Amino acid sequence: MLRRIGFAALLVIVTACGGSDPSATLPDITLERVDGDAAVDLGDLDGPAVINLWATWCAPCRREIPDLETFHRDLGDAVDVIGINIGDEPDQITNFLNDLDEPAVTYTQLVDPLADVADHLGSSTLPVTVVVANGQIVERHDGPITADELNDLIAPHLG
Repeated sequence: MLRRIGFAALLVIVTACGGSDPSATLPDITLERVDGDAAVDLGDLDGPAVINLWATWCAPCRREIPDLETFHRDLGDAVDVIGINIGDEPDQITNFLNDLDEPAVTYTQLVDPLADVADHLGSSTLPVTVVVANGQIVERHDGPITADELNDLIAPHLG
């Protein structure tokens, strides 16, 4: 009986932490930008890049946006920072981002209305942050992330 409970607890922990292979690639799909600029083909991202999956209804996602913006302002010339909104309408995303307190969000925002990226990553929770280097996902963080944690994740992948 204790063995089953231990296994069930381990399964919950692995599922909550993502449990997928972080050396995978991003899906080869093209996503529209919230601001209407040129769409982005995720398969073309070589990196280094930080990709953050989020939604307007996700409280932890909303709390981490200032840290993502700080990271972008500090390393935006060396690292692409891309937010991928899962399931919200572009107008809803724009209004949400415009209503945020400072700092204003200046990193790229994409729309994934069908949650294709989250499905590809095997993620059932948000937020999820991945680091891409040499076209591969080399790091993955499930749950909210801070600017310091982002710096730690990206440091080994900067040239």
